[in-house]
Amino acid sequence: MLDAQTIATVKATIPLLVETGPKLTAHFYDRMFAHNPELKEIFNMSNQRNGDQREALFNAIAAYASNIDNLPALLPAVEKIAQKHTSFQIKPEQYNIVGSHLLATLDEMFSPGQEVLDAWVKPTACWRTSLSAVKPRSISKTPVKPAAGKGPARSAS
Repeated sequence: MLDAQTIATVKATIPLLVETGPKLTAHFYDRMFAHNPELKEIFNMSNQRNGDQREALFNAIAAYASNIDNLPALLPAVEKIAQKHTSFQIKPEQYNIVGSHLLATLDEMFSPGQEVLDAWVKPTACWRTSLSAVKPRSISKTPVKPAAGKGPARSAS
């Protein structure tokens, strides 16, 4: 469970997130793909180019920050994302990569200070835990997508 200070600190970053919009997630994806090019195989690169993926991730981050004090409200979205991630065979270590690049992006774009970054570590870990907990329930409902290059393009959130 997240403490009151963490919730308040994350909620205080919402105006920065909203002001920056999908530029935040564009920076995030540029950074992540530069450091982890192997992850490009997981994502539909057409959705990267046209901005759909940046928009989807930004909306998820903003919704999470806005509802950090009411996580049950996010359950339908978490279940949908977990189902998608299950179909793409996302591994737990890939959530760690995403989390570290999200924190680095926040630092590079906003220089918010260590207290804010530390506050974002907790909900980022909580998000990963939520997705990991929901994924096993999704396995029986979700067909596995073919590997990259062996079928239609894939899009992960």
